Amino acid sequence: MLTATSPLNLDDDVLKDLRVRRALAMTIDRKILTEKVLRTGEVAAYSFVPPGTGDYGSSPEVSWKGMNQAERVAEAQKLMKQAGYDKSNAPTIRLSYNTSENHKKVAIAVAAMWKKALGVKTELFNTEVKVHYDNLKTRDFQAARAGWIADYNDPQNFLNLMESRNTSQNYANFNDGTYNDLMRKAELEADPVKRNEYMRQA
Repeated sequence: MLTATSPLNLDDDVLKDLRVRRALAMTIDRKILTEKVLRTGEVAAYSFVPPGTGDYGSSPEVSWKGMNQAERVAEAQKLMKQAGYDKSNAPTIRLSYNTSENHKKVAIAVAAMWKKALGVKTELFNTEVKVHYDNLKTRDFQAARAGWIADYNDPQNFLNLMESRNTSQNYANFNDGTYNDLMRKAELEADPVKRNEYMRQA
C-alpha cells in the first residue's frame, strides 16, 4: 500500500498555526488531483490510514470531507483571516518535491489552488530524491511532498510515522503526548479490537 503525504514543518513561523495548516489542506481539491492531474487510478485521501488496511475497518477522516469545494474554500478563508491573513497579505510557502513529472504536475496544481483560494504565493523547490529526503529529515523545508509504501498491512505502519520517537520519518516534527501514549498502548495491546480502537483514537 502506498500513501502520498504533504508534511508541513510545524517549527515554521507560518505553519505552526493550526488554522493555516487546515486552510491549506482544505483548499487542495483532491478530486481534481486524482481525476484531472494524475489520472492513473489514485484514490483521494481524507484519512491518514488508507482504506482497506489490515482489519482496521473505517479510518477516521477529516471533519470537512462532507463539504463541497466551495464550502471548504469559504471555511479556509475564514481560518486564514483568523490567523491574520487575507489575499492582500497572504504568506509565501516553499513547496518542495523530488524530481518526477507527476510530482511536478501535482505541485503546480496545488500552488494554483492555494493562489486562487487564499492568495498564497508558492515557491516550487525541486531536488533529486536523496537531497529531498535529506532536507525533510533535517527539516529544511516548509511544505513538501512525501510518499510511504507500507512494509506490512497494518494501520500502525502508517500511524507510527507521526510518533515523536520516529525521528527519521516524522518530518513535520509532530509531537503530541496523547497521540504517543495511545500508539504505545496499541503496541502493547493483544486484543485486536482494542488495539484498533487505540489507533483510531490516536
